[in-house]
Amino acid sequence: MYNTERRIVNFYNNYCEIYQNDKDSVWLNGNIDQIWKPQSGKCNLIQDDLQHLRLAKSDNKNELIHLKNVKFLFNHLYNTNLTYGYDCCNGACYDGVSEYTEGLLDGIFIEILNYLDIKSMYRAKNREVEIQELYPGQRGNISNNSNLDNSIISDVIDYENLFAKLDEKLGFRLVFPDIIGHQQKHITTSRGNITFRNLCGLYYMVYLNKILETFTELDNKDITVLEIGAGTGWTAYWAKYFNFKSYTIVDIPSTNIVQAHFLINSIGSNDVYLSGEIKNNSAFVKIIPASEFKTLDSKYSIIVNFDGITEYGNATALNYLKESMSKTNLFFSINHETENGLRYTFKDIYSTIKEVNLVFRAKDNHRQDFCYYAELLRFL
Repeated sequence: MYNTERRIVNFYNNYCEIYQNDKDSVWLNGNIDQIWKPQSGKCNLIQDDLQHLRLAKSDNKNELIHLKNVKFLFNHLYNTNLTYGYDCCNGACYDGVSEYTEGLLDGIFIEILNYLDIKSMYRAKNREVEIQELYPGQRGNISNNSNLDNSIISDVIDYENLFAKLDEKLGFRLVFPDIIGHQQKHITTSRGNITFRNLCGLYYMVYLNKILETFTELDNKDITVLEIGAGTGWTAYWAKYFNFKSYTIVDIPSTNIVQAHFLINSIGSNDVYLSGEIKNNSAFVKIIPASEFKTLDSKYSIIVNFDGITEYGNATALNYLKESMSKTNLFFSINHETENGLRYTFKDIYSTIKEVNLVFRAKDNHRQDFCYYAELLRFL
């Protein structure tokens, strides 16, 4: 009973006091208000959400009560602030239903179809068109479906009729498990609820797979990936289906525990290793706190960062990049460049390092609400 919760509690209490935010992080010093504005008066501190994990370790007499509370916490993540900023951006912190995902899902899906070269007919402005006619990033009109809570209907894409072709191209059956629970906009399908973040995760892995096919000679079964800052863990979830050898996540402890909960419940307990546990070399995903990044002595096929490094703070971003140089030859980034609270771009960071060769830098079209660039670095 509570085996998963005990693992997460032990992990969190081993590392929760070690991590320190960069003072230049967009998430501190009020910068966050320039991008996302929490509803005042209703936003409980993340530390309050985490108190049950601390008590489950320190209050042995009432351990089962606290573990029960931890389980309840993870089963209702969308009502907490633990995923604030990277998944349930409209849960406890916001009035009503966020428009964060509205109008974005079709565009991300279209970019996935483009990368997979799927030539298919689907709806667009009441007529049937070929995918080539849809320019990158084109958005469909989204309308509310009053019969389904927060469900939205696309007038552009017939998702159900495209799943079979996607399965064939990808080599696996698409499934969108609803482990976290959402109060945000989503497309309801027979494969699960499609949300902004699980679709972004799929897009990033499709793109990464293309990068690896183009710039390495490795088979997927030999590829080892390390991701800095993985959010909920959707990229690792999809990477499992791409048959990579392993996927390592480095993140802050309060996010690591969400990744642990999500991945244990989606790909299986035996496929998830949490730092500090007895070594499990067969586990596909290894979850490591940021404080342990320097100690990793493995060599990875590639290190990646999606939608994160331009928000960590200049010093933290630079340290991550410099530390990565001893752990890989390739670093792939898809990050936004916007004036909303950001003081630097990813280009600003790697341009300060002489031992970096820019393989390519290209405008990325998976989102139109922010300016994104995909960049591949090779360390000399």
